[in-house]
Amino acid sequence: MNIEGYQSMRSNLIKNQSEDNQQIENIRNFNNDGEADEDEEKLKQAITDFSAVFLKLMFKSMRSTLPDNKYIDGGYAEEVFTDMMDKQISELGSGQSTFKNLNRAMFEQLDQTK
Repeated sequence: MNIEGYQSMRSNLIKNQSEDNQQIENIRNFNNDGEADEDEEKLKQAITDFSAVFLKLMFKSMRSTLPDNKYIDGGYAEEVFTDMMDKQISELGSGQSTFKNLNRAMFEQLDQTK
């Protein structure tokens, strides 16, 4: 692999990590001042972000239990791709029906307007 390819993969990994950190920061910085509708949307987004982060950590934890297959080693490129794939799958998965039910239950538990 040439240096440009390595740098491109490294920048993608850093971008994904910063997006993950932003999702976590959005969850932490949720506050309840402002309009009720705006608060509900913020809460729903924070819950969706939480579900996505939860799913990504779950995938990472499950993958760590698999034995290492040393026949084909993708090295750093494979790690970057796997991280990006887990992020996409977790974002899509947090909107699926099973997690929608979990998100709705968390929303009902955390909604302070009722």
